[in-house]
Parts: sequence; C-alpha cells; structure tokens
Amino acid sequence: MSAYILAIDIGGTYTKLALVDSDGSTEHVETIPTSGKKGAKRFLQSVEEKACHVIAQLEEGAVVGVGIGVAGFVDPDHTKMTFNPNIAWLEGVELKDYFTKKIKLPVNIEIDSNAAALAEAIHGGGKNSRRLLVLAVGTGLGGGMMIDGSILRIANECLGDIGHIIVEPGGAQCAAGCSGCAEAMVSVSALERYASEFIAEDQNSVFFEMVKKGNLIQTPEIIKAAKKGDQASEKAVQKLGMYLGIALASMAPLLAPDLICIAGGISEAGPILLDATSESFRKFVGPPYAVGVTIQKAVLGWRSVLVGSAEAFRRC
Repeated sequence: MSAYILAIDIGGTYTKLALVDSDGSTEHVETIPTSGKKGAKRFLQSVEEKACHVIAQLEEGAVVGVGIGVAGFVDPDHTKMTFNPNIAWLEGVELKDYFTKKIKLPVNIEIDSNAAALAEAIHGGGKNSRRLLVLAVGTGLGGGMMIDGSILRIANECLGDIGHIIVEPGGAQCAAGCSGCAEAMVSVSALERYASEFIAEDQNSVFFEMVKKGNLIQTPEIIKAAKKGDQASEKAVQKLGMYLGIALASMAPLLAPDLICIAGGISEAGPILLDATSESFRKFVGPPYAVGVTIQKAVLGWRSVLVGSAEAFRRC
C-alpha cells in the first residue's frame, strides 16, 4: 500500500488540497477560496471538511501525514504563519495544532515558496541544479532557493521577502506598503492592470468592449487571449515579464543561481512571458552574473506547492 501525504496549499486567493504519492503525483485535487470574510475559524473548518473528504477517498491508513504550504512567513517551530498582508486574518493562527487535532495525523508546515523550490528540485526541472531559484508569480511574488539539495533560509524561515525588491521607483504600492516593488509590478493584479491599459487603447482586442464598459479582465482570460494572438493581452504579459526580468537581474548578483524556474499561475503564459523575462534579464544584469544562468518555466506549475509541501513533510 502506497503512503500518501495530504498536501494543503494555502495561497492568497485559493487553497488547494490533494493526495501526493512518493513519486510526486497528485490525486483528488480540491480547491476552495482562501476567504476570511466569515472569520479564520470558519475558513479552517472548510479546509478541514475538504481534507476529511479527500482522505476518505483512500483506504484507512493510506494517508500518513499532512503537509501544509502557506504563503508568507512562519515561526521558527513551523506551527503558524506570522506575516502575510494578503491574508493577515490568518497571522498567528495555530495551524499545526488545529489540523493535528482535527485530522488526527502528524502535520508539518512549510512556506509555499520553499515548498515550490523543493518540489522542482526533486520532481521537476531542477534535478541537476546546484543553485536553484524558484519564483512563484500569483497573488503575490514569492521565491525559494535550494543549494546543494537544502532549502536556503535567510530570514523568517525562508529566502526573505525578495518579492519586495524595488523594480520601479514610484510605482504601484503592494499590500505590505512597498512602492514599485516586484510584487506590485509582477503579480495577478499587476497583469490585470496592464491588460486594462493596453486593451483600452486597442479596438481590435477581443476584450475592448468589456473594458470600455468598465469590466476587469481576469488573469486566466488574459493569458488565454495572449496565446491566441490578442496583441493587447500579449503586451500586458510582456510588460510583466519585463519587470520580472529586472527583479531577477537584481537577485542574480546576490544569489548566484544556475537555474531560475518560474512557477505560479502566470507562468502558464509560457514563452510569451519567459522570452520577455529573459530579454529583460540579459539587458539589465551585469555580464558576469548572467553567465550560466538558465530561465525556464517550472515543470510542476501550479502543483509545485502541493508536491513540495508533501516532500517537506517527508523530510521533517
């Protein structure tokens, strides 16, 4: 009988649950909104209900533990999230204690960016990398790094909040109060903002009439349209890629990665995003820091935090 880990990915917008096998495969994936409108307790109850439903899909004893990936910082003992302005209502909540008691299985908590890096190193494109940097672009911008198979923890049990390096002085403000940081310029909200601007100026865009009426086009629609050749949507993705390249050009001299993998929902834009990112990176980074650096899409994509959370449990 295979030993499965129940993985829970608590992101800024959605929470995903899945059973993860030892080979990194995911089964019985469930998704619920990450919402605190009814309070943290009600959210935890909804996650618990989904968790019990997922576990019930297998025979008793097949699931041996729970690996939780959280967006933000965690305490040194990995029992709770300590900071995340996007889901501040979960700060300080004893997640490990709650789920250990409710699900009655051992629980481990890891930061989602660390989990994504760990997953990509074990099951993805980073198997041969000694210095792997993984950036997850979604509601926010997080990064994790593996050096010779170990997670790099600089501050707050992670790489630090590298999503808040400044890429556009005087630019948009993020939820943490930084102006013109990578998270403000490279995220779901940023892409939707860019798309609205470009679409409003392009009557040939498939979204022109919608934007004219004041409707906001969501990220999956923008990416889908960009892939189909909608020029305004494509320009929006490329603008985000430009800022992402600047961010990477700022990180490379400090972290010296040999491989950079882009994960998160926006990575689904594929070459449209990656080509713009690579061009920007090569333009702004000093030549010594570009040597030997490869930028590519994370193989595991949206599954990376789920798989990495399970692998973090196996290591704890």
